[in-house]
Formats: sequence, structure tokens, C-alpha cells
Amino acid sequence: MTRLLPKTDSLKKIAPTLTVKGFVINCTNKITNAVEQRFDWNNALTDAAIISAVTFFSTLSGGAVAEINIIHTLKAANVTAFSQFFIFLVLKRGFDP
Repeated sequence: MTRLLPKTDSLKKIAPTLTVKGFVINCTNKITNAVEQRFDWNNALTDAAIISAVTFFSTLSGGAVAEINIIHTLKAANVTAFSQFFIFLVLKRGFDP
């Protein structure tokens, strides 16, 4: 993904920023006045794993409070955690349907 910079921004130093879609690494080129952005997969996978673990344990504890069979609770927790993992990656990557 490349975007053109205005003439005034081409001389300024551009720092990497943390966004909703992940850590964006900016590289400037003085000749073309362009900025290239790379998606940080390591950061996105770490965030997805953390969110999925929270989802897994909250589903597990909800099943325990509701006194549901432990096997059914584990199955539900696994399904929700895996679904949350991939949904979070899709949102982080910024896919548009």
C-alpha cells in the first residue's frame, strides 16, 4: 500500500504509529515522496491470541456458573475462542467484504 505525501510533509521525520489495524511501519523515500506501510503480523497474532484466551476463559467460567456439563462447556469455549481468533485477525488486517 503506497500513498503520496504533500510537499510539506516530505521533509518531516515520520515515526511508526500504532493503529487499530496493527503496527504500521512507515518508510519514506525523498525521491518519490511516497510512504510504504507494512502489516505487523507478530503484533496482530499476539493480540488475537490474548483476546481469544479472554474469550475462552470467560466462556468456560460462564458454563461453570450455569452448571453446564464440562464437556459441552469445553466444546463451546473452544469454538468461541477459535472464532474470536480469526475474527480478530480479519478486523486487525482490515478486510472489507
